[in-house]
Amino acid sequence: MPDGLVAQLTESWRDPHTRDAVVTLLRSGAVPPQVQTLYMNLLVRFGHSNAADLRDVLPLVGAFHLKFWDLDDSAARVSQPIRELGAELALQGFTGTFTSEWGGHEWLDDDPTTMTRAHLELARTALAEGAASASA
Repeated sequence: MPDGLVAQLTESWRDPHTRDAVVTLLRSGAVPPQVQTLYMNLLVRFGHSNAADLRDVLPLVGAFHLKFWDLDDSAARVSQPIRELGAELALQGFTGTFTSEWGGHEWLDDDPTTMTRAHLELARTALAEGAASASA
C-alpha cells in the first residue's frame, strides 16, 4: 500500500476522506488480486463510528458482540472505544450481556481461547472504567 495511505489509515481512521482513499485505491486496480479480500476488511470489518453514535438505539439493545482482531492496546486503541461504550451504557442503565469474538485468527497464530479470555478481561476493565466515568 502507498505510504501516504498507511499514514492516513494510522492518523485519520474515522475521517470520511480515509474511506474514500481506500475505495479509490481499490478501484484503481492497484490492490493486487491476492490481497483484495484482506484489503476489503478496511471497508467492511473495522468500525468507523463512536459509541455516542449508538446513543439513540441503546435503550433497545440487550446484548453486545465485541469483535476484536488483536490486543495491541497502544494508545488505548482497543480499550478506549470499549471504555466509551461503557460510559454510554451506564447512562442508559444497560443490564444486558456481552460476548467476545476474535477475528485475528486470519493473520495471527495465537491461541483463540487465550486471546478471547484476554479480550474479555480487557473489556471488563474498560467497561467498568467507562461506567465509573459516566457516574462521576
